Amino acid sequence: FIQSVEDAREVALGFHHEFSSFLYLSVASDANPVHHWDAQNPEGFAYAATREERLKSVTEWASSWRADEWYADGFVSDYGRSSQENDVNTYAELLMADPGKLVELAAKWPRIDAKARILARFYASVDPGLDARLRSGPTAAFLKEVDGESPS
Repeated sequence: FIQSVEDAREVALGFHHEFSSFLYLSVASDANPVHHWDAQNPEGFAYAATREERLKSVTEWASSWRADEWYADGFVSDYGRSSQENDVNTYAELLMADPGKLVELAAKWPRIDAKARILARFYASVDPGLDARLRSGPTAAFLKEVDGESPS
């Protein structure tokens, strides 16, 4: 049950995390992050190949979280390092449920900015309502290149 603002925030983050998997896996589009995401990762980085490796890596990374290093590499959470889909999921959480935090991180970390733009363009391409929502708030800057404007 949702009993506090924090509970509601966690529900929103979880919903957008899981909903992004649905979009990621089911929408065939050139804008789908599957086509563009890995180019934003550090050279030589590879996501875990198997479920067992993903579970092991998340446990190891969680115990050694180094925010500045990971942000510089383009990861907004330890979980995002486990697979491309999980990486997209962690960005979707922020894009839709905590956009101010994503905008703040993107302003400082170029790889985060690039991934946020990829995801925002994908979401904007999926539905006019999502496009309008993204263009009306702090996430509008992620879509400037699409509109022919250079990013700020």
